[in-house]
Amino acid sequence: YIGRFSYDYKGRYLVEFGFREDGSSRFAAGKQWGFFPFASGGWRISEEGFWKNSSLLSKVNNFKLRASYGELGDESGLSYQFLTGYNYPAGGSPGGLPAGSVFDGTFINGVASRGLANPLLSWYTAKTIDFGVDFEAWNGLFGFTVDYFQRDRSGLNTPRGATLPDVVGAGLPQENINGDRTKGIDFDISHRNKVGDFNYNFKAIF
Repeated sequence: YIGRFSYDYKGRYLVEFGFREDGSSRFAAGKQWGFFPFASGGWRISEEGFWKNSSLLSKVNNFKLRASYGELGDESGLSYQFLTGYNYPAGGSPGGLPAGSVFDGTFINGVASRGLANPLLSWYTAKTIDFGVDFEAWNGLFGFTVDYFQRDRSGLNTPRGATLPDVVGAGLPQENINGDRTKGIDFDISHRNKVGDFNYNFKAIF
């Protein structure tokens, strides 16, 4: 299910809300669905009356503040870990040979346990925020854009940092226990102009 609502008032106030609700058969019942909302807003201050009526500020033809927040889900990981049972034929050995045994001169495929089941595994979530500024003056002779962003991921799939004795005959399952953070700044400077019938533009991105 996907929904989105957008509103634009005279190119001055901009807002948007939305969501996704996704389901995956990879997870057990009760863990299959994830709800992921997002929202963003912008204010073009340069469209305000006090800005346009100012002899100094009117040289800036676009000045906008932006902010956004969003969540996304990811179903990556080993499929159907909530199921118990065995795999047949069993996976191959490190040398590339199939797993099994020879009986009376005939090779018989082996079976392997699927490992310990984890019915609690579900989506991992990425939450991203962004704050930005757009600036352009003298009809494009000088402009810049600055964005600060941060993405926090939680519930990343990984097995616990422990081992089980060989007698168990199975490994630990994946769980939603890891996380990470990515953050940074995007910055660009631009210039555009027209000389006669010749249009050109320049942009440097950092």
